[in-house]
Amino acid sequence: MTFKVWSLMRRNGSRKSGKAKELLVGGDLKLDPSTHEVTLRDDRLSLTPAEFQLTYLLVKSEGAVVSKAEIEKELSKAGLGATGSVKQHIMRLRRKFNDSAKDPKWFANVPGVGYRFIGGQDSSEGLNSYRGHKNGLSKAA
Repeated sequence: MTFKVWSLMRRNGSRKSGKAKELLVGGDLKLDPSTHEVTLRDDRLSLTPAEFQLTYLLVKSEGAVVSKAEIEKELSKAGLGATGSVKQHIMRLRRKFNDSAKDPKWFANVPGVGYRFIGGQDSSEGLNSYRGHKNGLSKAA
């Protein structure tokens, strides 16, 4: 029984001595790993565990590109994804965030590489204005 509990804790990324994941805030987006809640402009989004994990991974990367291979690895490590499912998860996230592939505001595709979180901005604006800005990504205290 103890091994089963440790296995579940390891799969979910929580450990007895580990630090709790911090609340991430980026403009209108709030992501709370302790409750698996995502709030966008005061609206709570209903995300599957895989969608939440993917959102957390991209937001935590602060605009850096995360490769499809890395996303698949993280999802499979958590027992949440099948090979080739990244595109489907991104598509579902875009629907829930009212985002589009042609004019992304939240999740930008980097062709042949992966995806990056652009934080509610137009993809042409880039993340330079997003980083360090008072409304940019931060870890809540």
